[in-house]
Amino acid sequence: MKKLFAVFFVIVVAFSLVGCQPNEIDIYVPDGAPALAVASVIADGDFYGKSKVNVHIVTEDNVVPNILNGQADVALLPGNTAATLYNKGAGYSLLSANSFGLLYLVGTGEQDIKQLEGKVVLSIGKGKIPEFVFKIILEHNGLEYEDSDVAVPGKVAIKYMNGPEIVASLVQGLADYAVLGEPVVTQVLQKGQQQGIAIIQDLQQAWKQYTGAETFVQSCAVVSDSLKGSDFIDALSVKLQQNQQYITENTDSLSDILKQAGSALQVQFTAEIIERCNLDFVKATEVRSQFEDFLSILIEWDANTVEGGLPDDGFYLQ
Repeated sequence: MKKLFAVFFVIVVAFSLVGCQPNEIDIYVPDGAPALAVASVIADGDFYGKSKVNVHIVTEDNVVPNILNGQADVALLPGNTAATLYNKGAGYSLLSANSFGLLYLVGTGEQDIKQLEGKVVLSIGKGKIPEFVFKIILEHNGLEYEDSDVAVPGKVAIKYMNGPEIVASLVQGLADYAVLGEPVVTQVLQKGQQQGIAIIQDLQQAWKQYTGAETFVQSCAVVSDSLKGSDFIDALSVKLQQNQQYITENTDSLSDILKQAGSALQVQFTAEIIERCNLDFVKATEVRSQFEDFLSILIEWDANTVEGGLPDDGFYLQ
C-alpha cells in the first residue's frame, strides 16, 4: 500500500511540474537596436498566452547583472559577452543572433580613415564589441592607437564616452569624430546637419574588407536553462522571426512602442535607420559557424575578449 501511494505521489508531482508555467517571463535588453529587435514582443506581451512577457529596456551595463541575479529569463547582449557568461556557468544558452553589425564612424572630415591619425575619436563600448572592431580595423589600416583623452602624435587617440555625451560633444563642436551605433548615429546626423556631420565609414564594410568575414554578430538572444524544453522558446522564436516585418510596417509608432518598455531614445525611425541596424533573426544552430568565426577573430586578437575560449556544443540551443 505504501509503495502504491509513493508511486501515485510521484505521478501527481510530475504532472504538476509539467503543467507549471511562470506567471511572468522577463526579457532584458539594452536600449538601442537590441530593443528594436524585440519591438514586436513589446507591442504584444500576451503573445505566449500561458505567461505575460515583459520587456525591460535598460542600459547595456545593467543587462548582465540581471542575468547573474536570475531576474532575466531572456536577455539580448553582445555575442562575446554571451559566450563568456556561458563559459563561466551562468546557466544561459544561445537562442539566436539578432543584429549583425551597426557601427559607424561619423564626423566632419573626408571619407578616409587615414585622416584619424593624430586626432581624437570618441567611442562607445569600452571593453566591448565597438572597441574591438574599431581597433582591429585601425590595425588593418596600419594605424596605431592609444586610449587617451587628448591627441597623440602619430596615433589615433580613442576617448570612451556614452552615446548621449558623444552626441552632445559632436553637435557642440567639441569633437570631430566618433564611433557610434544605430540608431544613435541617426540622432547625431539629424542634430549635426549644420556642422556637416556625416558617416565617414560603415565599419561593417570595413570589417568585411579587412577580415574577409561577411559581417559580425553584434547582439544575440540568450535563454535561461530553466526554460529549456518549454514551448515558450518556440513561441518566442516565431515572434522574433516576425519582428522585421513588424517594425517595417509600424515605423511611425516604433519610438512610442520602445518608450513603453523604458527606452530613452529620441529618434523618429525610418526605413533607412532600420536598414542600417542590420537586424535579423538567425537560430543558434544556423548561425554557429559565423558566430564562431567572429569569436575566433576576437580571441586571436586578444584572448580576454572571450573568457574561456569558444563555447562548447551546449551553448547552442537546438
